[in-house]
Amino acid sequence: MGTTNDWRSPNYGDQFRGYERPDFAQEFLRRNPAYIANYKRAGSDEAILKEVAARWGLCVAFDPSLKASEAKALWDNKYNPISVEIRGPEIELQNIEEEHHGTTFRNILLADKDGNHYVIWKKTGGEEYQIVVPMCCDTTLKLKAAYRFWRHIEGKTAGAYPSPYRLTEQQRTRLSAALQLIDSEKSGASKRSVAEILYDETISLRSWSDSSERAHMRRLLKRGKYLSDEGYRQLLNPSSGPALAGA
Repeated sequence: MGTTNDWRSPNYGDQFRGYERPDFAQEFLRRNPAYIANYKRAGSDEAILKEVAARWGLCVAFDPSLKASEAKALWDNKYNPISVEIRGPEIELQNIEEEHHGTTFRNILLADKDGNHYVIWKKTGGEEYQIVVPMCCDTTLKLKAAYRFWRHIEGKTAGAYPSPYRLTEQQRTRLSAALQLIDSEKSGASKRSVAEILYDETISLRSWSDSSERAHMRRLLKRGKYLSDEGYRQLLNPSSGPALAGA
């Protein structure tokens, strides 16, 4: 059976299979009512769209009607610990999935089955290429990201994202369930009926108020709303806070 957007479907989580931190961060942000309103209000006004992008930690504002699997978000370099900053002349790159051009830079997402590469290419004169790694709490991750990118452009296997950036299947399952709960709220369905679908079991009205499922679902929904409101930046960058705690 195929994937579905219907929160009632037992296959709901399949659409997030293979998602990494940037993808889940995008999914939570695109469900944020304030971001949706900001994007719609901006329309095609490029100046306002730039303001929207800056407010929400993006290089370019993305259309919230599109899933991360349909159009990838390009995050601001300072919020994405696996982005790689390159300085040098123009170079032709393969497997570009998303790209944004500025007068002196390119913000690029390169597709890779082992994990995408996020590249900020700052155009300079001369013939030398430099990888710039800031001395900060993300230095280790950025060094590893730079090494993965170098292997990619050399035609070698880049390898998986480094730990702790790489998500576990348990974390993906929790994030998927949090998104499912956010989507279920829009339908107006009762919390008990949602729990029966989420946990695949019948829960009587009498046992519902004191059930472990109700307590767990409330924690998970609270966490999901936090990730949608502001915690998506912590999800994007594990060194900035415990975004995956409390579920």
